Amino acid sequence: MEERKNKSFGIKYFLGGVLVTCLVVAVLYFVAMWLPLGGAPGKPDSFQAQRKIKEIERLIEKHYLGEVDEQQQTDYMFLGLVAGLGDRYSTYYTQEEYEKIKRAQDGAFIGIGITIVQRSEDQKLQVIDCMEDSPAAKAGVKAGDVIESINGTNAEGMTSSQAVELIQKSEDTAITMVLTREGSDAPVTVEIAKETVEMKSVEGEMLENQIGYIQITEFTGVTSSQFEKIYGELKDKGMQKLVIDLRDNPGGWWTESATP
Repeated sequence: MEERKNKSFGIKYFLGGVLVTCLVVAVLYFVAMWLPLGGAPGKPDSFQAQRKIKEIERLIEKHYLGEVDEQQQTDYMFLGLVAGLGDRYSTYYTQEEYEKIKRAQDGAFIGIGITIVQRSEDQKLQVIDCMEDSPAAKAGVKAGDVIESINGTNAEGMTSSQAVELIQKSEDTAITMVLTREGSDAPVTVEIAKETVEMKSVEGEMLENQIGYIQITEFTGVTSSQFEKIYGELKDKGMQKLVIDLRDNPGGWWTESATP
């Protein structure tokens, strides 16, 4: 009889221990799932943020009727993270955007040396500037030319960004364009070699009374070398004074602006 009581007593303690263990596990699970882990007061917890993102994704998947571009969602999320700083000088760029900006700031790129826009009246692509001594200028392209096709692709309805991307991403060493030109009855076909084109960010001239004038439109990776060249030319012409025009200059590489 005594042995049976001891067994019953032992079983009760065992079951009680199991129950306590289960309660402890349940409490720890609740803390892990619902309470911030190690976050500073007032600072969003990364785990809770991830849970909220997952919930938003679930609602979108359940209720949104259109197609979802997950990469675009991710990019905008990163953009919002930086925008949350409230600093107008801070932003987020995708890899593609950063590469475009870097190419522009470097001041040199592989291309043909034209600036194009899409006309508002008929959506046609028009050359508004052809850089001096550029591959396009050497091939006979002129400002005012209308682009009808690029490498056999019809340019009708194509945006200027799409045209630039088509030219830059082409693996061909030359670009074939069909152009229409005012005063010419037949379309003009030109073949333009893709080369390293240096963007002009410095221009200069000699004014009256031996006053030199140099305008710097932006600071790119080639600005200092262009400045030195034009400055030397003006000195050779007898420049006594110099005006440096930085109006509307958006900035750029500070190393170029600090080059002695």
